[in-house]
Parts: sequence; structure tokens; C-alpha cells
Amino acid sequence: MCAGHRVRTILAGALAVLLAGCAGALQAPPGPPTLPPVQGGATTGPLRIERLEITFPNGFGSITVPKGARLVARAVIRCSGNGAFRADWVVDGRVVETVTRTVTYGRTFELTTPAGALPTFEPGPHTVTLRIREPRPGFDPPVVRYLVAME
Repeated sequence: MCAGHRVRTILAGALAVLLAGCAGALQAPPGPPTLPPVQGGATTGPLRIERLEITFPNGFGSITVPKGARLVARAVIRCSGNGAFRADWVVDGRVVETVTRTVTYGRTFELTTPAGALPTFEPGPHTVTLRIREPRPGFDPPVVRYLVAME
């Protein structure tokens, strides 16, 4: 092998090594690992209670009514996710109605006590709450009060 050919072979090998190193340097650095896209946003996952508000027809959490009046309480529940909702309307510590509902795609919904469920035949102060059994909220449900006036 002649000296010129040998030099060309060595130079060609060096050039190949150099180009291989440059090719690696020219490639884009690896980015962060890719994660699968999130599907559905805040409406997916297990049901969560985010907010609960209980009011009477006057829009407040307290009211005075005459004896024998028809009175209802209304709950506005804001939630996210999907699942079973189970709760009890409780008046003066006693369950007056059990509510079961399947909630899909997280939303705000309303519940109203059945007509006649809030006793107004006994004068004095009374309490109402919605005891949520499933899913358990991360807060204590509000307690609203009504007063049945003496005749």
C-alpha cells in the first residue's frame, strides 16, 4: 500500500469518526418524556363534592314561619367526576328522606326536601342539614335553622 493511499484511509477513518460525533451533536436534545393526553378534564374520575349550600325559599339559611306552614329546604351541590350520590335530609337529628342519584360528568344539581318533610306543627327552633353519605365531602355540611312561631 502506498503512503498516499494509507494517509487517505487514515483521513477517511478520522473524518468518519468526526462526522459521527458531529451528527450526535447536531441532533436535538431529548425532550421531557411524553405523557398520554388527559381525557375529559375535571369531569372524569370519582365523584367529589366541592360545595354545598342549603337555603330556604327566602334565600337564606334561616327563616321564621307560622305554625302549620308548608316549608321546604333547597340544597345546591357542586361536584366533579362521576359516581353515586347518597344523602339524607336530616331534621332535628332525624332522617326525613334518603336521596340517591347517579351523577355523571360532574356538575351542579339541586335537591329539595319533599313537601311536608319539614315539620312546622311544633313551635320553636328546628335544624335542617343534608348528611352526605357518599362520597364523603371534605367539609362539614351546613346546618340551617327555622323557627316555628307561636300562634
